[in-house]
Amino acid sequence: MNGVLIDTSFWFALTVASDAKHQQASQTARTMQKRGDLWLTTTMILAEMHRLVLYKLGTWAGNRFLVQIASQTEAGFLEVVAIGWEHISLARTLLSKYSDHALSLTDACSAAVMRELNLEKFAGYDEHFQLLGFAQVAASNSL
Repeated sequence: MNGVLIDTSFWFALTVASDAKHQQASQTARTMQKRGDLWLTTTMILAEMHRLVLYKLGTWAGNRFLVQIASQTEAGFLEVVAIGWEHISLARTLLSKYSDHALSLTDACSAAVMRELNLEKFAGYDEHFQLLGFAQVAASNSL
């Protein structure tokens, strides 16, 4: 599958023009779109991102983000993976294995989804994904 997991840090940088990584995220997004990459994210990432935008930018911005997600999903550009107990179970194993790192349940569940779907790449700025063996996508990377 030519898919890329989109992490909260990437969503935030892409969504918020004042974010320090906004230009980088925008260029990476354009590159992924040109390559025809399928974007994947999880229900936990969406909840985490919505909360972040809601508290940093307000209700309107939180709702606008969800409208954009719905539009991308309906267009077939984005797939949202629902997190189930099987993902949480594997995530608990990862949290134990990497207990010396501040790995969140959201990131561990995302890694479980990536393993399940044989995804190798993620878009984001969270070093935990590289720790877990995944490659970061950048505008200059080729898939």
